[in-house]
Parts: sequence; C-alpha cells; structure tokens
Amino acid sequence: MTYSTLESLASSDTTQRQQLYSSGINFEQAMEVANTAVFAHISRPLSQVETAILTGAWQSQTYEQIAEVAGYSVSYLTRDVGPKLWKLLSKALGESVSKTNFRAALERQWRSSVNEDQGDKESKGEGENSLCSTQDREQIFIPVPLLPLTLSPPDYVPLR
Repeated sequence: MTYSTLESLASSDTTQRQQLYSSGINFEQAMEVANTAVFAHISRPLSQVETAILTGAWQSQTYEQIAEVAGYSVSYLTRDVGPKLWKLLSKALGESVSKTNFRAALERQWRSSVNEDQGDKESKGEGENSLCSTQDREQIFIPVPLLPLTLSPPDYVPLR
C-alpha cells in the first residue's frame, strides 16, 4: 500500500465519521438506544405504550394526538405512563430526561456509544486511523532471522 493510498483511506474515514456525526440520530437509532438503556437498567424492553409515547414525542405530537393514534386515554399517558417513562429514561441514561429534551439525551448516549465502539476498534488496530485493514495485516510478512537455540560463549582471552 502506498503512502497516497493510506492518505486517501484516512481522509475518507474522517469524512465518513464527520457525516455520521453531522447527520444526527434517526428514530430507529434512538429507539435502539432507549431500549438498550432501559433493558440494561431494569432488564425489560420498552412496553408498547412507552414506545407509542416515544414515537409520538419524536414526531412532536401532543399527548392528545398520541392518545388518539395509539388508542389510550390522555390522562393515562399524561398522569401515569408519560411521567414514569421520563423518570425511567432519566435513570437509565444518567441525566434528566423529559418529553422536550429526550431526543438530545438519546443522541448524546448514541454519540457516546459510537465513540466507545470506535475506541474499541482503534485499540484493536481496526479503527479508522489504523494504517491498514485487518485483511492487509494478515497478508504482511516480515522475515525475522532465526537465532541458534544454544549460544556458545565467545572465546575469552584472559587479561593478565
């Protein structure tokens, strides 16, 4: 691999990372982050009604709109499930979460996990800043001279 090839690989990896971060989190990623955090915290995934609230909140819907679409009463969502969901997400994510800031909280958690994954790859030599891919490393052969198994001491000339 030539130096210019390595440079172009490094710059394309950097561009991909910038695109990943600038695009932000999408709904599926946010739901995955929320489900993973909740499961890690209380050993159960989000319920159907909790998922309905997150879906509606993601679409900037009011509790009234969410209730109408999902088939729940408004008071059930606003007085029971909603507050419990935001409290659960707050504990699971380790920061205060509400209907108005949950998207940013999930994105922070997502970015943090993306950075951890990248750090894991780089520590294994598989990250974007690695000079060669795993496949390339497997093909590299560096000859090393073999040393004799037993070394005899050199001839010593005694000093007077």
